[in-house]
Amino acid sequence: MEVKAKRFSGAMGRTAAAAVLGLALGLAAVSASAGGRTDYLEEISRTIQVDADAVIVLTNTSGDTEVSSWSASEIRVIARKTVRARSIAEAKEFARDLLVQFDKDGTRRVEVWVEYPDWGGREGIVDLILSKRPTGSVDYEVKAPAGVRVEVHATSGDVWVEDVSGGTAVTVTSGDVNLSEVSGGMVVTATSGDVEVSRAAGTGAISTTSGDVTVIGYDGDLAIGLTTGDVYCQDATGLVTIAGTSTTVSVDNCEGNLAVATSNGAVEITEHRGAVRVETVSGYVEVEIESLEDGDCEIDTSSGDIDLELDEEGSYLFIIETASGEIDVEMPEDMEVVAGRGTLRAVYRGGRNTVRISTLSGDITIEAM
Repeated sequence: MEVKAKRFSGAMGRTAAAAVLGLALGLAAVSASAGGRTDYLEEISRTIQVDADAVIVLTNTSGDTEVSSWSASEIRVIARKTVRARSIAEAKEFARDLLVQFDKDGTRRVEVWVEYPDWGGREGIVDLILSKRPTGSVDYEVKAPAGVRVEVHATSGDVWVEDVSGGTAVTVTSGDVNLSEVSGGMVVTATSGDVEVSRAAGTGAISTTSGDVTVIGYDGDLAIGLTTGDVYCQDATGLVTIAGTSTTVSVDNCEGNLAVATSNGAVEITEHRGAVRVETVSGYVEVEIESLEDGDCEIDTSSGDIDLELDEEGSYLFIIETASGEIDVEMPEDMEVVAGRGTLRAVYRGGRNTVRISTLSGDITIEAM
């Protein structure tokens, strides 16, 4: 392996001694592609000794990133360059200038990023205009100790992180994010792409502009915010807050306080245990609560029907209002009821938990499970 040290100013504002990845190639392949272009693949790798709780920061402009754990006390990075050019010679030249760079702070922190060449080919601007300029991407495959903290900054590419416990932070502009068996906290920020999280723990936050969010199995407080896209959350334990603009929300078999706010979209909550608060502007709301525990239920909509199912063994104070719609409350035991025009107030089995429901335009139905 040949390592060359040089001075640089990296994409993240560093000016430090960096080791350019100038190592023996593990793989090189050439294949033909449409339009008279040639694909050239080059695989290189590097292994770095780190502490069990080190931090690894991966930055990439174009390409996928995959991180998983192993038992070794080191980080191994395999970088796969893919270059498309008019000839194999041009592709190899571009690949040579497409640099995968490393910087490390002892055994505590490792940073990896890609520097793209300012490379116009032989004809310069003409190549660029005619889309003849070589193009390149780099995929990362990373193995690390389970206790590391993983940070990924991706512009275009999918991200997978699996089986790490030191915390995970992912920022992606265009690409999907998949986290599995992660703990120690999680922050995901995506502009365009779906986010999937499974079997995770810690304090978490997911923010997307356009894309669906799926969470299955989460232990800890979790905040989900999105502009356009749907949310599905199952088997979560802790405080879950979901806020969306044009969003359909489905929550199933969760335990803990739940707060949902949407501007436009249906809300469906099933087999929930814990307090519930739902706010929507327009959309149908269906809620099934097995137990409110020590909390309350509050549902507020501008336009849309509301169906609520409650444990018949619970104790509720109902405060219900609708400006234009019908109110139907069916519980198996007698209630103290005071009803007016579009309003109903009732005490069921002592009224320990408050159930407050309000809609401007829509019917309200409450029944026992």
